[in-house]
Amino acid sequence: MKNYLVDTCVWRDFYDARIGRGGKPLAKQAHNFFMKAIKDRSTILFSDTLVWELGKNYPKTEIEELLGFLDIIGLLKRIPICNEEHIVAKKISLERNLPFVDCLNALHARKYNAVLVSQDKHFFRYLSDICVAVSPQNV
Repeated sequence: MKNYLVDTCVWRDFYDARIGRGGKPLAKQAHNFFMKAIKDRSTILFSDTLVWELGKNYPKTEIEELLGFLDIIGLLKRIPICNEEHIVAKKISLERNLPFVDCLNALHARKYNAVLVSQDKHFFRYLSDICVAVSPQNV
């Protein structure tokens, strides 16, 4: 059993049935990842940043529905954001010119010994010294 912290883009790939450049089956890859996590009884971590990011595109009821399928079977775990993590993530974000939320996710993945699941290349290029990141298709 592993801990995973799933980036917002993977949740959206799954929920919106998205297809990437050149026909890349993002939704299928996200679906396969979630099914593997369920089968393995892995823990999916999330913080309020996921809810905030999803809130840009979905109403609260849809977010609850999206997260609910893992919550019902007991695999979803909300993690807090402490002030120190916020400060460090902000510093990394400014130093590396990366999105604050992604820096915070990387810090959380490290703190909770979780694998960060994302399609965003900057996790692999610029945050690999902080956390282990994999794309959904490579889990």
